[in-house]
Amino acid sequence: MSYLPMGMERHDSKAVISETASTSLLVLNSADRYQNSTVGPNDTFLTAPLPWNKFLLQRPQQLLGAFAKRLNITEVRFPWAIPNISVLNNSFYLENITTPATTLISIPPSFYTPAEIVAAITSAFTTAVPTVGNRPTITYDAINQRYTITNPVGSTETYSLQCTTESINGFTYSEYTGSPWLLKTLGFTLQQVNNISVLEPGDFITGEPTLSQYTNYVDIVSQRITTYVKVKDGSSSNSTSQNLICRLYADDETSMPYLFDGTGNPVPNTCRPFTIYRQFKCPKSVRWNPDATVDWLDISVLDEYGDLVPLPSLPSKTLGVLADFPGSYPDFQITVLVSED
Repeated sequence: MSYLPMGMERHDSKAVISETASTSLLVLNSADRYQNSTVGPNDTFLTAPLPWNKFLLQRPQQLLGAFAKRLNITEVRFPWAIPNISVLNNSFYLENITTPATTLISIPPSFYTPAEIVAAITSAFTTAVPTVGNRPTITYDAINQRYTITNPVGSTETYSLQCTTESINGFTYSEYTGSPWLLKTLGFTLQQVNNISVLEPGDFITGEPTLSQYTNYVDIVSQRITTYVKVKDGSSSNSTSQNLICRLYADDETSMPYLFDGTGNPVPNTCRPFTIYRQFKCPKSVRWNPDATVDWLDISVLDEYGDLVPLPSLPSKTLGVLADFPGSYPDFQITVLVSED
């Protein structure tokens, strides 16, 4: 028998064995939205595939049969082919107050560097105002990333810039910044557009620093995945969905521009297509019902304004008729780590 020194008590030790929770992978691919589409005679769709920006993923059997308690969004590969000038932010109106007349200034949706935006708008100004001396000009300061629109000194006309043909003078600032106007993309504030600022001969306006892009991020959302969530997502914006899976910022992991224009000036990533590959250091963990299988999922891709990302328009001749129809961007993939605990 062993004795303990006076004042000490005997404590029996216990071994605690812990097990790591079992996990599975649920891998999703937007290309799988085509599985239920069928093609009939003359290559026409009998059951059309669902669009890239809003679709369902469904198979004859369930997507995942595990009895899971947590769905963790861990990894996304997303080819960013969304142009920085889209159908939602490719035009504004030039109002000639002197004449008076209002002309649409529009550039084709595409990828543009700031220098290319200047060239495209300059071409539109040339068409809108045939008289050289009266023609507004646009320039870009590559160092400060700011655009300037000028009414020439010798002009005989007075202009204002408008987002729409209807005055929005009664808009609040949040309503102006909450829409993808081209003038907002160029960095101009509400106080500089829509008859609030008038460009008389020799006047100019210079916008705020801008990245010249349509949206700063995309939100991937799913109502089905967030079915059993008790605490919904919050946001400082009124346009963020509460069914958010993940937010992908339009940048790579270094947050540095890797493109340069013809004069050696750096330009934002979104001026050309690139690929985002992101492993989330703090992945979102979504509550799931262990008594329910993952039988189908819905996926939507929204811009920073809460709208579906606009799809590219593809010209195609079907049965001898040339028409445009909505196209798709390159497919994206999502990895979901499924946990029993």
